[in-house]
Amino acid sequence: MRLVVDTNVLMSALFFGGVPGRVLEGVRRRQWQLVATPAILAEYRRIVGDLGTQFPGVDASAVVEVLAASAILVPDRKPPSPICSDPADDMFLLCAADGRAAAVVTGDRALLRVGAFEGVPVLTVRQWLDRSGRT
Repeated sequence: MRLVVDTNVLMSALFFGGVPGRVLEGVRRRQWQLVATPAILAEYRRIVGDLGTQFPGVDASAVVEVLAASAILVPDRKPPSPICSDPADDMFLLCAADGRAAAVVTGDRALLRVGAFEGVPVLTVRQWLDRSGRT
């Protein structure tokens, strides 16, 4: 199954593990295929760089590069009008629709309020794990 992982879930997985770490582990084990755009990958890299200074013992940039190399890449696209109350999050919704993802996995309230976009549900980590049978 293909999925789009919001930056907050990926960063939580990389720096703290826990339940979000199970999503990352599923991607690493190829249970799920990450779908991303160049803009999403750029955001991952930027945030990892910012957080890396706060957590010098974690080499998250190497993990992001492995994920980027294995991700299904779809082109960036801008919506004709905002979809989400935070227009910066629209890229995750558009990526999911264009990449035929099973879900957008996020902890972002603005994205979660959207609920679904073009038939792709927006789910929390726990909802994703429950639906995918990986609880």
